Amino acid sequence: MKPTASGNVLDVQSGQEITFQELHDKLVADINVRQPREDSCTGYLIQTCLFPQSSLNPLKGKALNTLRIATLRDIEGGIHLDFAMIRIADPEAVSDNLHRGGMVAGVDVNTGGISSVTYGYENETGPWLEKKPIDLGSYFKKRKVPKWKLMTETAMRFHSVTPGLNSIGWDVSLTKRGPVVIEGNDNWDMIIAQVVEGGYLTSERRGILSGYNIKLPSKKQSL
Repeated sequence: MKPTASGNVLDVQSGQEITFQELHDKLVADINVRQPREDSCTGYLIQTCLFPQSSLNPLKGKALNTLRIATLRDIEGGIHLDFAMIRIADPEAVSDNLHRGGMVAGVDVNTGGISSVTYGYENETGPWLEKKPIDLGSYFKKRKVPKWKLMTETAMRFHSVTPGLNSIGWDVSLTKRGPVVIEGNDNWDMIIAQVVEGGYLTSERRGILSGYNIKLPSKKQSL
């Protein structure tokens, strides 16, 4: 359940009971007080509760783990796989977010292979990342994301019908029904992506971005 304008969450509940009246009162208060002041529109989107597929839940947590799959549209309308990382929640957390103890590892967009290096926040609030003493890839068969081809095809298909945004980071999960897109992000953690994978401006990406006449630095900048 999220505001129609997205960007904020009313509350996080996991396995906790709440009466309909309590939920109603929270929603109405938020719609009448906060949303007119902060959001571009009012209302709430109510979604079906999703449960993780065991093959994407190696630590047997209660949260829904996701893949962040970024796609990039070229000037001619072609959709390219741009970046991917797997996000695994802390077993006791209610989401796979880093600030809740989640961990990430890079994923090869061509093969679905999971990197042997795992990252997480240095402390609860971040923003600094550090390597963690765990190899997430070792929990997966052949160190690969299950149903990888199907998951990437899903993200690319969603981007093909999303006008106006040329770079989108999709949160895709795997359920018993197959891949499910949780949301798309215009600000999809490129900083984290570069920690996981390396500098963003590869020759391939430069070639795609050049079609938009974007002024790019001619070489890597020294720190």
